[in-house]
Amino acid sequence: LYVEGVDELLVRACLDSGAAIVTVPSDDAGRSIHRLCDFVHGRGAKIGVFVNPYQSVEEIRPYAEELDNLIILSVDPGFTGQSFIPSTMQRITQAADLRTELSAHFSIAIDGGCNASNFEKLITAGCDVLNLGRGLFDNGATLSEAVQNTVRQVHEAELHAALSTQINY
Repeated sequence: LYVEGVDELLVRACLDSGAAIVTVPSDDAGRSIHRLCDFVHGRGAKIGVFVNPYQSVEEIRPYAEELDNLIILSVDPGFTGQSFIPSTMQRITQAADLRTELSAHFSIAIDGGCNASNFEKLITAGCDVLNLGRGLFDNGATLSEAVQNTVRQVHEAELHAALSTQINY
């Protein structure tokens, strides 16, 4: 939900419509995030927050253990086809370190500028979920081909990331 003033009424409407995961802006959710987490979890759904490129991942520290997912925006929201903001890699690593430090269980997702050229770096940095838009649709002549290419490339990136992690230890 990329809206200002996220409240229980709006979240309830989403859950009543069948949403299994509700993700809200971290800068807006901070005021009532504990109550929202309790409400969403009480309904059997998952809750997450997203952080904009200008926000620090540290902002989620007070409630990180209650989250199911964190989406790190790697482009300015609202415009398609933007370039990946390089400082995002550091933010992914910070989120992964925070998750480990707190023994939290949230997944780390990236949204914006995600494509085959950065899959391995994203996964190595700690990203669990790659949200693709243009990175998918520009990856083949047909949608079927694009999906097949992307799945293969992600698997290769996961393998390379795992091997490089093992070699570094």
